[in-house]
Amino acid sequence: MTQEKSNNSLGKAVGIGMAWMLIAAMATKGASFVSQIILGNTLIQEDFGIYALAAGVTVFVSVIRDGGARKVLVQKGVRRFDKLVCPVFWLAFCFNLLSAGLLIIAGPVAASIYDEPALTQILLVIAIGIAVSTPGMIYRSKLAAELRYRELARLRMITEICRNLSLIAFALLGFGAMSFAWPFVVIPFIEWGVGVWMCGSMKLFRSPRIRLWPKLFGVSYWMLVSALALSVVNMGPYAIVGYFVPPAVLGVYFFSSQLVLQIHNILAVNLQDVLLPALSSLNSSRARQGAAVIRTLRMLSFASSLAAFGVATIAVEVERIFWADKWLDAIPAIQWMCVFVPFRMLQSVIEPSLVSRSNYKLNAQLMIIRAVILAGFSVVAGVWFTEPWQFAAIVGGAYAISILVVGPIVCRVLGISWWKCVGGFFPSWVLGAACFAAVLWMKSLVQIDFNSRIELLAMLLASGAAYTVLFALVSRIFLVSVLNEILNFLPPRVRGLARKITLLPAP
Repeated sequence: MTQEKSNNSLGKAVGIGMAWMLIAAMATKGASFVSQIILGNTLIQEDFGIYALAAGVTVFVSVIRDGGARKVLVQKGVRRFDKLVCPVFWLAFCFNLLSAGLLIIAGPVAASIYDEPALTQILLVIAIGIAVSTPGMIYRSKLAAELRYRELARLRMITEICRNLSLIAFALLGFGAMSFAWPFVVIPFIEWGVGVWMCGSMKLFRSPRIRLWPKLFGVSYWMLVSALALSVVNMGPYAIVGYFVPPAVLGVYFFSSQLVLQIHNILAVNLQDVLLPALSSLNSSRARQGAAVIRTLRMLSFASSLAAFGVATIAVEVERIFWADKWLDAIPAIQWMCVFVPFRMLQSVIEPSLVSRSNYKLNAQLMIIRAVILAGFSVVAGVWFTEPWQFAAIVGGAYAISILVVGPIVCRVLGISWWKCVGGFFPSWVLGAACFAAVLWMKSLVQIDFNSRIELLAMLLASGAAYTVLFALVSRIFLVSVLNEILNFLPPRVRGLARKITLLPAP
């Protein structure tokens, strides 16, 4: 097989994988959005704020969850999976028990620090969920290692839809902030059952082969360090800002992030399950591996910019239609978060790129740098500012700065050009920002009755369509190569229709 054919083969594998992940993610996003509508109308701002505090505490304590074993299992690939699955399972199970125990101990401490007694019970329930989550993790790893993206997408879709249904059920039953905690206990058993259905039963409870643990832990040690730093990057701002502001204010900030992070979950989180095994298979050809990284970055920037600025465009109408000004303070916070979402998602390219080459230590060190930057900006936000949109702007800016700091280092290690990465990322981001600004200006020229849901719905559809068409037209002029790359990953029938709509000739 020639190198070109091999490149195309891998590209199609990654593309098909991402396609399945995106299909599943769109379904789960729909369920998540319905869940957010119901939760936003059922729960109060303090409920969201209290859970945000619990989530912030959880990431610091549960960082040793799985012991980094899942990524080791996927990175080693399908050939060594059967030999490693039992020792990895037992190692991960022990780490999960330890993580759960630490979280239980942390409950009363966190309740005292934040003066929120409810944190003790919430963290106890989350700890139980962590303790029983190991089998589901193993089945998910098996699907990823075997590049069974379709099944992996279905597993993720089923579990996420069940998670949102359980959230809704607990909220409607009056569980308040605890509505966020109990799904942690329910979902691991669903994931385990679906995993057995898809993969067949694996004899996980055989000999733990403890003699292999030191070697496995030696590999996963730096993964634990990077997981701790990543926890600070992703969830630390809630714990830090929450120390300085009332739960209701933190609740608005957290509510905003949960809406915006659906974009992150659709693209970045699913990308990691596809990209790590794909890049690991290219370790023997570093040039192809580097090219795959740049190509993935371009497509991720395009998709995330299109989605993020699109959400920012319709944020006002969405809030007024579904929550009738209950979450009015969240609108500017949502828009500021959307501006920086594409930067945030680049971590989903950086980490698999380094881990695929077993650069665990460097990945951890770079993540620590990012964590320090995020923590510092979060302290500034909490001490000197009081509005959710200010937190969103400051923390979002920290995400962008942290990526720009570590990006050149990653590129040097991977042997790829930093300027090619910048040239692949920024055009789509600038295009999205420009289209967003243009549509906002057009909307300012139209007066509507904000008390009329019909007029709000008409404005939502009109502004969303205007943004999408404008983004597509300008992309057709300035980002033709990126459009071609994305369209090549679509199924043939859909690809042909998409080329006609975008006026792109067949390759």
